[in-house]
Amino acid sequence: MTGTSVSLFEYLLNWLQREGWSIVSLDECLERLARNDQSSRYAVLTFDDGYRDNVSVALPILERHNAPFMMYVPTGAPTRSMQSWWLGLRKLFLSRDKVAIDALGRQFHCSDIRSKTLALAEVIRWVHQDYRRSAMLAPTFKQAGISLATLNDAYFLDERELGILARHPLASIGGHTTSHAALATLDGPSARAELADNRAYLENLLQRSIRHLAYPYGGPRACGLREEHLANDVGFQTAVTTRQGQLHEHKMNHLALPRIGFSSRSGFTARMSGIMEAVQAR
Repeated sequence: MTGTSVSLFEYLLNWLQREGWSIVSLDECLERLARNDQSSRYAVLTFDDGYRDNVSVALPILERHNAPFMMYVPTGAPTRSMQSWWLGLRKLFLSRDKVAIDALGRQFHCSDIRSKTLALAEVIRWVHQDYRRSAMLAPTFKQAGISLATLNDAYFLDERELGILARHPLASIGGHTTSHAALATLDGPSARAELADNRAYLENLLQRSIRHLAYPYGGPRACGLREEHLANDVGFQTAVTTRQGQLHEHKMNHLALPRIGFSSRSGFTARMSGIMEAVQAR
């Protein structure tokens, strides 16, 4: 839920159900696709990283709607070892009106929320152009006295909380690598270890099979054909990206499933309208 307002989340769920979309688990979605069930429209809700507010804020809403969901969790979130650079940047811009990002060679003067938001977005775009740049932010965080471990503790579920959530009837848990690294930036053995070790950690912690994966970041700079092969090799049955598209069993790649993200009502309704038009045209 971090980064998504309660009102937008409520709107998304209400819209889906009002327009006749069933909200189903990922496993049920795959079963319906396998038997070419076209009796109704259905959607799968997914959350990345294991944020605390997925439980404190989103879960009561999901319970009211009886909506199943998948949460993809990197090992480094509950163990507090993840280099959550995006949280560090958020803290940095919220706490200061003047921010220097030496690695980018930029200094931002941002005294109001709009200018802070724009500046933060610019730095995030810079990192997304080459995920290895995230490590270059460490000196900036250190100089500002920002502890990523402390932010992890504040924002992410711990192991006990994750174990409780995993037993909830609406919840499913999937893998999200060990460190939330962009796998495409790693050598083969390191990328494989990120996947295999995360799967083993979650299975040991939760005492259940972990069969589904979300690639961190999920775009073409972060994952591709090599990562699909690695995910299959370590035992994942599906993997989701952040690429947009629709699911059709006859041409579906289970290890590169599309997803749709939303940040506004207008963007959501426009995207869903386009999906419905495409479905009706099939």
